[in-house]
Amino acid sequence: MEHSKETIARIKKFIRSKQKNFLKTKELAPLTQTECAAHVGVNVSTVSRILASGIKIKFGRSEYPLSYFFSQRNIHPQVFNEWIHNVIKEEDPANPFSDDRLLRRFKKEFPQITLSLRTIKKYRMDAGIGSGDKRRITKLVGWISKKIESEDPENPLTDKLLIELFHKEHPGSNINDNKIAKFRKKGGIEGFYKRRKKINR
Repeated sequence: MEHSKETIARIKKFIRSKQKNFLKTKELAPLTQTECAAHVGVNVSTVSRILASGIKIKFGRSEYPLSYFFSQRNIHPQVFNEWIHNVIKEEDPANPFSDDRLLRRFKKEFPQITLSLRTIKKYRMDAGIGSGDKRRITKLVGWISKKIESEDPENPLTDKLLIELFHKEHPGSNINDNKIAKFRKKGGIEGFYKRRKKINR
């Protein structure tokens, strides 16, 4: 993420002013992202992004993440929405991220922000994103439907050919012929023989 150097400098200046007694007492004054955003003149989501980026500030001889000095060590919902939508785009349709895997990835990318599994689930639902199981069905049925729509009517795709195409587009996926057939049926899509019979009538 790229942020205005001027904005970051203003945030650091505000933190130093707000936490001026930190070096003497090692105690933090109450400070929220909303308060910081209002003082600096930016959106709360901008402050949240900058805190999530891991940028540090020097106090005495030590460096601390900017987020260390805030009472609310969380992430703005808008920032989380952007993050989760980008993650979901990249996931394997046959093996979508569970909330637990999403939490592990979030902790890896944003180690300075604390989120619980319950919060991950809430934010995911607030973003209008279904569970891993629901996304698997939606994505696989959608993928199969597109392939069937573009197939040669005189030479329909078998489940075996569908799985070969899927592995070409998603190498490393563990989906097999039986799973393709299962999700094809879930989408109400007829099998190879029935589709071919319709053409030959």
